This record gives sequence, C-alpha cells and structure tokens, in this order.
Amino acid sequence: MKKFYLILSLLLLGIGLNAQEFTYDFNDLELANLNGQDGWTIVINAGGSPNEMEVAYEYMGVVAYDGTKGVFYGQSGGNYGRTASRESLEDFPFDFTLGGPVEIIVDIHTGWWGTLFGFGYDANENGYLMHAQETIIEIEDNEGGFGFHLGSASTSYPVINSFFMPDGSTIPYTFPLDDIGGWHRYKLFLDLDANDGAGSITMFVSEMDGDFVAVSEISDLDLGMTSSSGDSNDPATWTKIFLHATGGTSGFDNLIINQPNTGGLLYQYITFNPLPNHLSTDAPFTVNATSNQGLEVEFSIESGPATISGNIITLTGEAGVVAVTASQPGNDDVAPADDVTQSFDVIDPMSVFPELKIRNAVDGEDVRMPELMAMAFSISTEIEHPDLLHIADVKFTVGETVIQGFETNNGFFVGNWTPPSYGNYSVSVSITSSGGVSASESLNFNVVAEAPTMNFEVINEFAFDGENKIDTSFNLPSFAGTYTSIIAHLDYGCPCDPWDRVARVSIRGANGEWMELFKYITPYGVACEDQIDITDFASQLQGNIDFKITFPESVISLTFEYTEGTPEYKYSWMDNLWQGTYPFGDYANMQPVEPYSLNLNGGIGKAYLRLLSGGFSWGPTNTDNAAEFYEATHNIKLNGATEFQQHLWQDCNPNPASCQPQNGTWYYDRHGWCPGSIPILFRYDLSPWVGVSGVNLQYEFYPDYIDYCHPNHPDCVTGVTCDDCNATWNPEINVSGELVSYSNELIITAIDAKPIEDHIIIEPNPSTGLFIISASSKELSKYSFIEVYNTAGVLMNTFSTSANERIILDLTSYSKGIYLMVLKGGKSNITKKLIIQ
Repeated sequence: MKKFYLILSLLLLGIGLNAQEFTYDFNDLELANLNGQDGWTIVINAGGSPNEMEVAYEYMGVVAYDGTKGVFYGQSGGNYGRTASRESLEDFPFDFTLGGPVEIIVDIHTGWWGTLFGFGYDANENGYLMHAQETIIEIEDNEGGFGFHLGSASTSYPVINSFFMPDGSTIPYTFPLDDIGGWHRYKLFLDLDANDGAGSITMFVSEMDGDFVAVSEISDLDLGMTSSSGDSNDPATWTKIFLHATGGTSGFDNLIINQPNTGGLLYQYITFNPLPNHLSTDAPFTVNATSNQGLEVEFSIESGPATISGNIITLTGEAGVVAVTASQPGNDDVAPADDVTQSFDVIDPMSVFPELKIRNAVDGEDVRMPELMAMAFSISTEIEHPDLLHIADVKFTVGETVIQGFETNNGFFVGNWTPPSYGNYSVSVSITSSGGVSASESLNFNVVAEAPTMNFEVINEFAFDGENKIDTSFNLPSFAGTYTSIIAHLDYGCPCDPWDRVARVSIRGANGEWMELFKYITPYGVACEDQIDITDFASQLQGNIDFKITFPESVISLTFEYTEGTPEYKYSWMDNLWQGTYPFGDYANMQPVEPYSLNLNGGIGKAYLRLLSGGFSWGPTNTDNAAEFYEATHNIKLNGATEFQQHLWQDCNPNPASCQPQNGTWYYDRHGWCPGSIPILFRYDLSPWVGVSGVNLQYEFYPDYIDYCHPNHPDCVTGVTCDDCNATWNPEINVSGELVSYSNELIITAIDAKPIEDHIIIEPNPSTGLFIISASSKELSKYSFIEVYNTAGVLMNTFSTSANERIILDLTSYSKGIYLMVLKGGKSNITKKLIIQ
C-alpha cells in the first residue's frame, strides 16, 4: 500500500527530470496509535501513561488543518513527552549524500509546551536524539542532524526557539510571525553542495497557505558537514526523521521533500519577505529581495494601483491590492529562480473612521468635588490599520473652553479641566486621525460638592461556573480631591472550588493598561471574606472602567467602600511596572524582573512602589520545596543599593483573613500568601527620590536561592542530583507591581507624558540596533538632539539631529537589552523605550 504521492515533472522537450517530490500525509495509515505503523516507532521521553502519538483527523480539540489525517500528541504538562522516528524507506526516501538542493516542507501545530521536527543521527538507536521541553533542547552525545524546536505556545512560560545543528549545537532564533501557537507551515532549504561540500541551510515560516517569511538567524548557515566521517556531521548518518512533542497538543502533517534537478546548474531561490501595507498617500518606497546566489533580483508589478522603477514603488493614489513579483533569470552557471510574488493592501486614509468612547465623566452622573478644582476627562479610542494610522489630535470642549488631550497608553487620552462653578455641564470630544478623518461624542454631567462616605456595589452574588470570568465594564464614581481611602471588600461564597487557586480582579483605567487590582487565593472548599486597601488606584477607578474578574467555581460579591475626607494630596496617578509570573531560582535567569529607570518629576509630592507578590509551584523536583513553601527575603534596589527588603512569608495559622478552619493544608505557612486570603500588600516610600532623574529601580529576587533541580542548571543529573531534571513545574513568583505618584497638581504619568501632536513612531522596535524614528507631524527638526540611556540611568550617548521627516539611529554596537531614548528640544521631552535583540 502506497503512503506517498510521487510527482515527476519533465523538463521542456522531455529532457531529464525537473523535480522529484515526495509527500507523506499519514492519510493511508489507520486511525490509531502511530507506533508500529509503516516503520514509525514511538519512545516515551517523560511522564504520563503509555499513550502514544495518534493518527487522527482531530485530537484533544485540535483539528487537522486540511481536514485529512495528521499525527497528534496531547498529554498535559511540560514534563510529558513523546518522540516518533522513522527511517528513510522506499515510499518516503531521503538521502542527504546525493548533494544538490533539498527543500523540506512540513505543517506543524505548536504544542503548549513545545514541539520539535528534524532529521538526524540516532547513534544509540534509542528512538530519540534529544531531550526537549519548553525551555531548552539538549542533543544526546554523538547524535545530531538538523531541525528546529518551537518554544512554548503558552505566553506564561519562556519561549525558547532553537535550531539544532549536525554537531549537536543549538542556535536560538526569533519566531518571525506574531503568534507561535496553532498551525504554521515550515520550510527548510538545504544546499548540500554549498561551502565546498560543508552545506548550508535556510529556514522559512508562513501562516497556513500564506507567504513564507525568512528566519533571520537561520539563513545560509554553514552546516559543517564532513562526508565519510561517520559522525553526526556526516550526512550519510542522517537516516531518521524525528517528530517530538512535549505536553499540550502538537500536530504534524503533510511532510514534503522536494529535490529539484537543475541540469548541473547551481540552484537558486529568492527570499522576498511579505510587504507591509501602505496608505495611498505614502511617498515612493523601496522593496528588497535577495538571491541565495547573490544575483540581482528584478521586480515587476503584477496588478494593483502602483508602478515600479527598479526597486522603487510609486503608488498611484487609489486604494486596492498591489501584487509585486521578484524574479531572477539566472545565467550560464546558475539556474533561474522560481518567481516569488508578494501582495500588500493600499488603504485610503480618508476611508478609515476612528472611534472613541468617553470614559470619564459618565453621561448623567455626578463628579464629586468638595472644592472646585481640576478634574480629568478621559477617553479610549480605536482605529483600523493601527500600523498605518493613529489618533493625531484629541480635544475636549466644555462651553467655550477647549482642552488639549494627551495620550497615556493603548489609545487612551486624558484632558484636564477646572469647572468655574457647580452645576450641569456638557463635554464634547473630537478626535482626528493621522489620515485627517474626525469623529466626536458628547455627554452631560453634574459637578457637585457632596462626597459622602458610601459603599459601591461592583458585583453582588455573581455565580462563577464553567466560564469563570467576567470581562465587561462598570461605571464607578467620579471625583476630585476627596475620599481618604477606598477599600475593596470581597465575599467568597459556595458552592465553591475545593482547592487553593489564584483568582484575580484586574482593571483598565485612564492609563490604558491592564493592572491587577488584587489577587485572591481561594480557600479549600469553604466560604470566606477579605479586604484590601485600593486607594492607590484612585486615579484609575473613575468613570467607565474595564474589569476582568476571574474566579473558579464560587459565588462572589465585590464592594468598594469610599471614606469621606480630605486626602493629603489632591491627585494621584498609577504607572504599571510589572504584571506576570517570573521564574525563581532559575540558574540561567536568576533576576528575571525587568528594571526601570524612573523620573519622578513634574510636581510629584510623594511616590510609592506598590507590590502584591506570591510564590507558587512546589514539589519534590524543586529545591527546598520552593516556591510555595520557601521563606525568602527579596530586595528593592535603587541605583544599585538595597533600600528596602520584602520578607515574602506569611503565617497561615491563624489565617490572616480569619478563614479557618478549612479543608486541606491551609495551616502551612507560605511564600507571601495563605489560602482564603489576599496576599500581603507591600508599599515602599520612594519620596526621597522625587526630583531625581534616571533612578534605576530593580526588584531583586532572593539571590541565594538556586533551584538545583532545573533543566537550566548545568550540574543537574536526573536520578543523581534530582529525581527529574526535565520537570517543568519549577518555582515562580507572581508579581503585580505599580508606581503610585501623589501631587497637588493633576498629573498624567510619572514616566512618559507626551503631547499628542508629537506622536513619535519607532520602527522596527525591537530591532538589531538600527531604529528609524519619525513623527506624525513629520517635523522632527523641532528636536535638537537625542539622548540614549541604559536602564541604570547612565547616559550612553548624545546624537544631534537635523532631519525633518525621519532620523536613523544606529545602535548596532550596543549590547542586547532595553534602552531609553529621550528626544529633546521640542515643546517637551519625549521618552521612548528601545529594545535591541
């Protein structure tokens, strides 16, 4: 029974074979375990029952992309893994000793914990050539070949993409598309004759049925082949194909090997990456493509509203789709390349209408202020094609007063207005896109002096079940210069989950960023309650606020208590610093929390660092049972010196929220939290650094803790120093950290306030060190120079500027990392983050 399709295409005049292509799509195999079918063997790398890779149309919720059969693996957990391997056989042969070009294409669904595909040398015939999971791949001694590891499809874990070489070494690479998860098509091109027989390899990725994009780090790599050596660098030893999957559903389908015959000429292919979309008003621009043989590529317009001269495209001013073809005819030594066509959309900016939503004030509602003072209007905006268009101007109008809007983040804008008296008002908001299209919205509100103590009910006895999440917005009270405290009261009721799980309440207010209001660790199957001071969030809890509330099965009530009084400072602002889960004790990444350079200026009276952290993950494969049951003291460093210490440990018996007795192990002390309570809230006074520019802030995890049972620890040996070095339930700390600033002046942000007319565009960012800087106003000449700082606040260099429309900033000599660029000389300084990869 045949398991392949053999495509033989004759050259013109019937002379020779043009290509020999073999496809293996699993369609003729049985819907069952792959193991034992058609020469395939499966080995269990780690974890779980003997469940094998399955030949199926659909498995664990993942469907074969083209509706035919594929092979799937779907166990749970990063320490679960299977490898399928198969030797070169008659129905799907591959012989890398024949020389010439070889093109390999495969469809892969990336698993949650990582996936690997390649060809290699199984020296010990044990069925696999590597240890692989989501953070690292490790080739066995004297084994190798070539292929690629796709890092975790989960954004909660490190994403390490590695290409493995014949000598067993690995090369990290950057996935060139937006999302590594789901189905993608991969292409490997081998030139076995390149580099005087050492060979070369190039890797491409595409969306399914999309255009291939080159992987920059894996381009014309020298394979280092050594024919007849008999070791892993000898192509004669690469006799097996390998499919590897760790926990989470991986899928493989449609394996193709294409060996074109070029009649003795050098094989040539073109790398022509997808083109970005453009506005119909854009100036002429260049396109570029390369030949692997170094010959000049020619371009032509196949269709669409554009012309081309050489590699310069000029748009005709109409909207539409432009198709550009790159070609190379070859010469006496080099075969012609297959044409490559890329298309892009041309957008008429006048056809794109921006949208806005007034967030504060709320239509028909009161704005409470015991004395007349400035208040903040806020809006959110959206616009199609944000890669091409942005909001260029925002204005708030009350009566005859026009207020300029300032951008905070993610399309949110604020404007400050002082009412002349109490009473009813109408505000009109107009926004204008960079394409010149406007939109507006109006509402009425009341300014009142009364600001009594009150309880505001957010949700009342809401039953979480299978969905376990609320994703909506609520209208909260608007105010200025009042309320000395805001307390969140949480009632957790049953029927409820029997385990201690992390629940969260997150908000998005005027700063445009999602922030964790608080996290709550559920009790073991009983009803409880707790509360937390959220006064620091006052500036972000006004008007129409987005909420994400996530709980396991339970009945929840959430109430905010506002206490009347005169606060020490009239206004506050909150900047999000850290939000997420960070590894603890990872030898390869001991200090994973990003540092910040703070500039606490602009009338700030006081500032605090607000931290709500908790250590999670535990078990026999974590050194000292960390992180949940490990007592640690972390450091808050300012300009390199430890100014504060965070003793992240909590006594759980008695329970800090009086939530006892519970089922389970509620009484054991833990790393900053206890079941049935909100973790410890830490606030650190940064007021001594107000007015100091470039203060380096670092959240340093306890430096003496190292997880010796970790795949990244070089001295970890499974069965000797640790039960399982490849176990992935490693210690981690969940961090919510914000900078809170207090002032008697209405502030927008303590870090990066900028006037909207100076919308600065940096592309690409991240980059390898070359940044192109432009401004929506196309008037960069107003800025006289640029300063570049590292994250420690050290001035790295100063660049003078004279360009009007764009500046090319060359930082290719800098090390990889995060830098701050400050444009100076305009109406205000503009601070932007630069990332060098």
